[in-house]
Amino acid sequence: MFETSGILNNEVLKVLKKYSISPKFKNFLKIFIIICTIFALICIPVSLKLSVLFIFLVLIFILEYYLAINIFYKRSISVLEENSEKEGFKYKVFFNEIGAVVNNLSIGATVNLKYDAFIRLEETNNMYFLFTKSNQYVIVFKDCLNTKQIIEFKTFIKENCINIK
Repeated sequence: MFETSGILNNEVLKVLKKYSISPKFKNFLKIFIIICTIFALICIPVSLKLSVLFIFLVLIFILEYYLAINIFYKRSISVLEENSEKEGFKYKVFFNEIGAVVNNLSIGATVNLKYDAFIRLEETNNMYFLFTKSNQYVIVFKDCLNTKQIIEFKTFIKENCINIK
């Protein structure tokens, strides 16, 4: 079916970091921040303490967002550094009838993930990221796929991964 390989290194993790928080959670944070900001502005003439409370909530949620992204990134870098003698893992992924088979060629580890484990698909210019509920990820390198396969891959994943909408 589909098979890709590449190197999971710091540059890939920097790109992945941007997608580590789900779009739904990002939208929730944006809406919450906007609402709290509006309430803070409305409360200025009524109660300065209440206005400061809403501003404080906005700052807490902004901090939480950046903290979550950086924790994800630092954890991924830590795993990379602990298990890799070089600057990254040689990484191979192929998809069969059951799911994705992820081979870490650098340390000889293999992980099998069923299609129903995936809940989110993110796309960049040169990679796809498949995320599970526990925020594990599979990276599909587009440079190993021809143009037809790149187009077919997204459809294939959406058909097989019932939890990706």
